[in-house]
Amino acid sequence: MDKECSKAYILCPAVFNQCKWSGSRNELNHHLKTCIYTIRPPPVKENICRKKQLSVQVKPEYSQCTQCGNTTIKTSDLEYHMRGECPKTHILCKAVSNKCTWSGCRDELNDHLKTCAYTIRPPSDEEITFCDEEISIQAKPDDTGCKQCGNTTIKTKALKYHMRAECPKTPILCPAVSNQCTWSGYRDELNDHLKTCAYKIRRPRVIEIISRNEHLSTQVDQYKDRIKKLEIEAVEANKTIARLQEQCNEYEDRIKQLINESKGLVPYRNVELQDFIEKCQLRLTVDLRSRRLNDRDMEIVVDEAMNKKQCKRLLLDQNKISFEGASIIADGLKDNTTLETLNLEKNSIGDKGVKSLSNVLLTKNSTLQRLDINENNITNTGAQYLAELLKITTNLTWLALHTNDIGDQGIELLANTLAYYNRHLQVLDLCFNKSVTDKSVESLITMVKHNRSLKRFHMYGCNLSESGRDRIRLEAKSNTILQLLEI
Repeated sequence: MDKECSKAYILCPAVFNQCKWSGSRNELNHHLKTCIYTIRPPPVKENICRKKQLSVQVKPEYSQCTQCGNTTIKTSDLEYHMRGECPKTHILCKAVSNKCTWSGCRDELNDHLKTCAYTIRPPSDEEITFCDEEISIQAKPDDTGCKQCGNTTIKTKALKYHMRAECPKTPILCPAVSNQCTWSGYRDELNDHLKTCAYKIRRPRVIEIISRNEHLSTQVDQYKDRIKKLEIEAVEANKTIARLQEQCNEYEDRIKQLINESKGLVPYRNVELQDFIEKCQLRLTVDLRSRRLNDRDMEIVVDEAMNKKQCKRLLLDQNKISFEGASIIADGLKDNTTLETLNLEKNSIGDKGVKSLSNVLLTKNSTLQRLDINENNITNTGAQYLAELLKITTNLTWLALHTNDIGDQGIELLANTLAYYNRHLQVLDLCFNKSVTDKSVESLITMVKHNRSLKRFHMYGCNLSESGRDRIRLEAKSNTILQLLEI
């Protein structure tokens, strides 16, 4: 009996999972080692095959099981998971050949088997008999016929293929079982089922929807990233808007203030300038360069910087001060006894502003030592006022007049004063007065020859010829007081 049973033709135990193998019993164990439909762990592959897989699949891709929701399954193992492991796969009872009609999820099978009346659990000898009766195949190689469908014209050699692919009474599942179709039945009933199977008919549409859903999910992630970036940009834009709004409010207040000041309704104020001067130290430098100050601001400068702070150095270069502002400063110098340096470079005080300053310095002020009035549109007229000032003052030691419009006449007046009347000026800067020509050479030679106070004399950038410069340099060699001559 044991010998005959070992040669009997049987089907794979996973026939209900659509495994189509059949063969003798002694071939079953060999088949089960490679059967993908049998419930078992993934086969252990040889090291060489595993290394080849790792070399090909450097970055494993994972898929989600649509039945149980598991997201840790490799794409290459998804089919095996659906057929042999997924707890939500619909299967038939193991006793379906005994006409058990139960079907359900894999994780419900054990509970069913506890009460299934069709399940046979005999000893091993009886199990062999059960297998022979179940498959209904003759053990003798010469026997023919399938006891499932009753076909007696099948030869023993063709019986294996018949049982696997042709027998109309072989129990099978719906091809759409992975889409949770619970139908099970014989092969000859499948076509009738497929005509009405909603899972099979809708499968292309479901696949399309899944693909579309994946595409939409990718787009959603992209939109989320874009929304985050836009939110950050919106926060920055709101900050910018708030800052601009504050500036607008300040400008509106400033415009209203200017309108009221122009109408004489309120006195002129510059809070920013007042606060800045208030922070300066007493009797030191007040640096107000490049602050776009105008003539009306000079009243605040005189009151806060010259009178209250009693500054020694007042730097007002690169502002918008005209002769009116210079006149206000000149008035402030009348009673001032602390200011030593006044810098008005790169403004527009002109000859009128020079006249206002000169008039005060002639009679009232006795402390101012350095006066920088470069780039102020000063002409020969302004040079005349300065020449008159230099004849009398004994305090001024530094006078800077470069980049103005002084010509030969103005140079002659200044040179004559320094040659015969002034003995206190130590630095004179007349560079880049383009109107100066060789007509001034004789007066400059006289100044260099007779002056005994100048230590530095700068006059490069004028329209003097090289021969005229050489004459001045030659005469300067006899002047032992003059330390630096740039011409």
